[in-house]
Amino acid sequence: MKHLIINAPSYNSYLEGFARHTELLGYAPASRPTLHSHVKEFLHWLESQSIDNIATLKAIHIKKHYQYLKERPSKRGGCLSSSMVTSHVYAIRLFLEYLQQDGILEANPMGSVTFKRAGYNEREVLSREEIQLLYNTCDTLRDTALLSLLYGCGLRRTEVTLLDITDIYFRTGMLYVRRGKGSKRREVPMSEQVRDHLKAYYYKERPTHVQPGKQDKTGAFLLTNKGKRANGQWMWKRVKRLARESGMKDKRVTLHALRHSIATHLLENGMSVEYVRVFLGHRCLESTQLYTRVTNKPTT
Repeated sequence: MKHLIINAPSYNSYLEGFARHTELLGYAPASRPTLHSHVKEFLHWLESQSIDNIATLKAIHIKKHYQYLKERPSKRGGCLSSSMVTSHVYAIRLFLEYLQQDGILEANPMGSVTFKRAGYNEREVLSREEIQLLYNTCDTLRDTALLSLLYGCGLRRTEVTLLDITDIYFRTGMLYVRRGKGSKRREVPMSEQVRDHLKAYYYKERPTHVQPGKQDKTGAFLLTNKGKRANGQWMWKRVKRLARESGMKDKRVTLHALRHSIATHLLENGMSVEYVRVFLGHRCLESTQLYTRVTNKPTT
């Protein structure tokens, strides 16, 4: 709400500091104004409740503001959607964490407040045992290579489709995504196991998929039985078959679930959110932070 006025000089100072904070954290330019707007509305509401000193903020005030958000009319009519209320709560939590880190608050009053996460569909994540089960079910080097690209390298469907032979360097253990989401390029380090899987397919099995008497002009790393570049539909069918034959026919095993799984497993192994962000090719940090919601699950 850009039209809202904040009177307390300290609140305006906190807003300016928060804007710099979100920029330093790596939040996308398009999302920072939304975070700023949500916090500005929160501070405006505090002033309407005669709370002009952030040090006097209590958990009860946050709960009251949450109730206000659930009842506040939206511009399109009706009340705010549950996802928008969640967005407000996230911004306020981030703001109070910033104030605590900066020494403005001794303790974060939001730490003792819990909210129902309405309308949130948890991302499907496979356990390490389930991932291994998929690998064990592979009866071709190509299927193993496909899993290593989707899970081991965390590639998106389109990134696998566009992957060329010249994008993989076995000697250095690096894979290059030339045309990622938003035309972004990135380097993906391959583990020794992933490198072995891709190398075995490339040298031993890929040549058998080149049509006899025809020159290999695609340059694609993954080829179908007809010698064509593998597409998303082909990959989906291969993964669904592996899931079915490994006994996971009732589990929602998708191409992107494999990407979700490697992100979660890396975080569980102690990798920093920033490292995982670079590995996955996320433009902004908040996309990667979604995976931290499931890292509290016990690993098998």
